[in-house]
Amino acid sequence: MLLVSKYIQTNMFVSFYSHRGVEPYDNPTTVFVQRHEPQGDSSILSSTDFFQDEQNRRVILEKVDSFQLRDKYMFATTTR
Repeated sequence: MLLVSKYIQTNMFVSFYSHRGVEPYDNPTTVFVQRHEPQGDSSILSSTDFFQDEQNRRVILEKVDSFQLRDKYMFATTTR
C-alpha cells in the first residue's frame, strides 16, 4: 500500500515526488524522492531521516524518466 504520495515544486525547474516506504520492506521512516532536473531527467533518492543527515541519504537511480512505487515494487523507466 502506498502510504504517502506528494508533489512539491521547489522552484521553476526542480520539483520532486515523494513516496513513503512500505513495511516490512523499508524502515518506517524511509522516504523515496524523485527529483526532476532542468535537463528533463530525474534522480531517485532515499532517506531514512527525512534528509536531515547526509549519512542516511542514498542515490538509488539516476537519469530516470519516470518512477513509481507500488506496494513492495519499485518501477523506473529510461530511454537513455
